[in-house]
Amino acid sequence: MPSMLLIGESGNGKTTLLDRFHTQHPMCDNPAGEGKIIPTLLLEAPPSADENGFYNDALDLICGVFNHNARTSEKCSQLKGLLRVVGLKVLVIDELHNIATGPGPKQQHFLTVLKYLSNELDISILCAGTDEAQGAMAWDKQNREPI
Repeated sequence: MPSMLLIGESGNGKTTLLDRFHTQHPMCDNPAGEGKIIPTLLLEAPPSADENGFYNDALDLICGVFNHNARTSEKCSQLKGLLRVVGLKVLVIDELHNIATGPGPKQQHFLTVLKYLSNELDISILCAGTDEAQGAMAWDKQNREPI
């Protein structure tokens, strides 16, 4: 799926653009089933390249009730299941430069997690961050284009 990385200096309106995109695609009732349809999910990247923290934040936004002590793989499975049910189309992640605070291998792993979710769920990922986000993307040797 096509994805995008929006890069700019702090205070240039990246968050405003992401918020506007997210509000233009609001959640709505699901006439064919229970729950809501959530076409976009907006969250902030964790303070470091932390896969578990990312899953906690996403699960908290979607359902609010989950086992914080569950293994990371269980949280991943739960998140994938929920995102399929709600019909997510675009995962929106602000402040992606936060992952640059972690060591290179953790940054690489976090980016791999994002690509995995995109591929598994057939969703696009829209990220925003400063130049540090682009530097973190350089760890991904397979993907020369921003995610």
